[in-house]
Amino acid sequence: MVTAKLSKDRATASLDLPGGGSADLDAAGVSHLIEELVALRARMAPPLSGSYVPGETPAHVLDNLLWSVGPDPSRRGLNIGVFNPGLGWSALRLSRAQVEDLQTGIEFALAELTRLQGQQNIPYRDRPAPQPSDLPAPRPAPARRTGTRG
Repeated sequence: MVTAKLSKDRATASLDLPGGGSADLDAAGVSHLIEELVALRARMAPPLSGSYVPGETPAHVLDNLLWSVGPDPSRRGLNIGVFNPGLGWSALRLSRAQVEDLQTGIEFALAELTRLQGQQNIPYRDRPAPQPSDLPAPRPAPARRTGTRG
């Protein structure tokens, strides 16, 4: 197993490798190693699960979230960026349909959160699925402006 130690000045990391080898890396070297390991893990078997169950699926949990949302330069959807102090920015490029699905998922999750507030913590798998009736009523579309300029 690889072990890592941060230098006193926090500018370098010393990695001790199995078999007695070692390496000293600066922040750019650590970032490059992380990128290489992420790409390597993506190709390894068994693959990571595409399912996420809060409290059961191993995950890197972030709080004090930094995020950014903006139009995709291709004009086909949105970019949603999430910042992790150890990994940097991760960006999702989502089509309009994916953004709408995400919005619906958030609305269902908020409805479930509202329903669960004040109740005992029920294991996620034992919770009843939220129903469409739990969602807030759809907002009416804004009125279109029509008219002529004189």
